[in-house]
Amino acid sequence: MKYKMNCRVCNSKTKKFFSLGHLPLANAFLRKEEIPLEKKYDLTLSFCQECYLVQLINIVEPEKLFSNYLYFSSISKTFLEHCEKTANYLRERLNLGSQNLVLEIASNDGAQLQYFKKLGVKILGIDPAQNIARIANDRGIKTIPEFFNYALAKKL
Repeated sequence: MKYKMNCRVCNSKTKKFFSLGHLPLANAFLRKEEIPLEKKYDLTLSFCQECYLVQLINIVEPEKLFSNYLYFSSISKTFLEHCEKTANYLRERLNLGSQNLVLEIASNDGAQLQYFKKLGVKILGIDPAQNIARIANDRGIKTIPEFFNYALAKKL
């Protein structure tokens, strides 16, 4: 079968250049009897010579990736330290205060946003994982449990 794919950004032809093989989705904790039924996805990459975007040839439906996402950003102490430093740096650099809003797309459990909130900056998270957005909201990190797209941007 001949390969033909156009870039998702600029619509130029892309070149297939590397395959990571067929792999299951990350962070799926299966029972032993479920392992033989686990679906695998082709992770072959292509490269656009016009805009230089590297992209997967086959896209996994976002709903499959994020409907019950299991990774929580807040479990990493090192990442939380980075988030706090980033919030402090951006507050100083951009003179952020209570009159500003920090919007984070793919905010997970609010690991980054919690530090802006502590600094008195208004926050809003957007994350499609219903389970994680619920936890963020329970922690006081206002999070919209949806995919960020044009329709949501217009609504906001």
